[in-house]
Amino acid sequence: MEGQIDEDASDGYVAFSITKMNVTEDRSFSYNSAFHIVMRTNGSIAAIAPTMLHLGMSNHITAMKFYPYDPSYMLIAVDVESSEDGPQYLWNWDGTKGETYIPLLNGSNNNCHDVQLSYDGHYVWGIGTGPDLLDTRIIESTGYNTRLEMVDIQYTAGAKSLNHVQLIEKDSIAIVSEKVHNAIIKVNVSSEVVHWVAGGPNGTLTLIDSSGTVWEPGSALWYGQHNAEYFGEDEYLMFDDQTVWHETASSDSEKKAQNTSRLLIVRIDEFATTAEIIWEYDLGYHTNHFGDLDMLATGNLLGAGWVTSRTPDGSHPTFDAQLIEVTREDQETAWELNVIGNQTRDEKENAEFVLYDSWSVYSAERMYAKPLLYNLECCYTDDYAVEISFSSHGRFKENNKHIAHYELAIGDDIITKGSFMHDAYLRPTSVTIASNVTTKEACTKGSVRVTDRWGTTNEKEI
Repeated sequence: MEGQIDEDASDGYVAFSITKMNVTEDRSFSYNSAFHIVMRTNGSIAAIAPTMLHLGMSNHITAMKFYPYDPSYMLIAVDVESSEDGPQYLWNWDGTKGETYIPLLNGSNNNCHDVQLSYDGHYVWGIGTGPDLLDTRIIESTGYNTRLEMVDIQYTAGAKSLNHVQLIEKDSIAIVSEKVHNAIIKVNVSSEVVHWVAGGPNGTLTLIDSSGTVWEPGSALWYGQHNAEYFGEDEYLMFDDQTVWHETASSDSEKKAQNTSRLLIVRIDEFATTAEIIWEYDLGYHTNHFGDLDMLATGNLLGAGWVTSRTPDGSHPTFDAQLIEVTREDQETAWELNVIGNQTRDEKENAEFVLYDSWSVYSAERMYAKPLLYNLECCYTDDYAVEISFSSHGRFKENNKHIAHYELAIGDDIITKGSFMHDAYLRPTSVTIASNVTTKEACTKGSVRVTDRWGTTNEKEI
């Protein structure tokens, strides 16, 4: 977990929610249990809450994100039964505030697949539906009260097609995941111009699989993907369910494209108009829907999936749901959490219907205990000056750069201080401090302190 950073990279929290569906012999089903959880990486529970007790029977949480204005809260989106709509809240997961659940948007129901605070903090982005459920729209809800339809993607029929939207570049660009046509879409928010479509029958990019085979635009390499997101440096991460969906106005149907799901990194070259799979991790089991993949500060990958059918050899894993962190280079397991369910039922699937007999997980979010600070170096530029450099990351994934502060000190004396911007997507930020000091003790006795915008600090000796 530490990677090339230090022990701070193994400290912190993982947030996720789990849901159990009860299935009867006549194949009727309903959600009967759900929890939202924040766990420390050492395995202890920081917060656990029974969703149905606090937010209503049949309700369960799908999208979760740490709140950028105060990480003692999480933005959460609720699904009422399996309607794919529900209310959204701020959840005070650490119990430090007076109100545990703060309803957003006057408690109105919205698409549960995603929720994201706007860049200026005044709006909530999500996925909406157009008239007659034929157009799929990204909506911006203003003032937490009313809706303003901002982007109309006349792309596909079916309100349930879009399952993720990520606003980047100060909300000027949307990265949209559309599961029925196996497509990732980049769209300009103000002009509504689609820049490109990666995958599926409407694809505009040439696809390249992990073996180097080239596929013409209109092909598909990922199927029914979830939580596709941009993580900088032309890399897009997704959970590739490998599920083929067929959607009508009244119902969904699905079948496997492959027997196992996988975690994917796709590099998109907009100049060459290609989308290439540059990293994949076979989970060894199939997740019919849901699933997540994020990149961490170390470069490790954090995936979330759940078991919806027997494995290719006919057996069943010893767990129902899984969070797994793997190293990018050699795909070793760095950290793992397994949710163990009822192991007495063997049948997980028949020809007509996936029996949801497992605990399910939709996504997972990682937050470090403090801003990361490492790679401290000091050199003399002349007899009267030193140059200090270091690397740093913010505490959790954000889609835009955000301010942080540093101080260079010798003992209790602050030599110099200033500000810098933590890079987006948990990518590393390199900072160099040029300081005119009359002593070389800065290199031998100095320390650097980094403070994020919430006042959380990390201090290291040089």
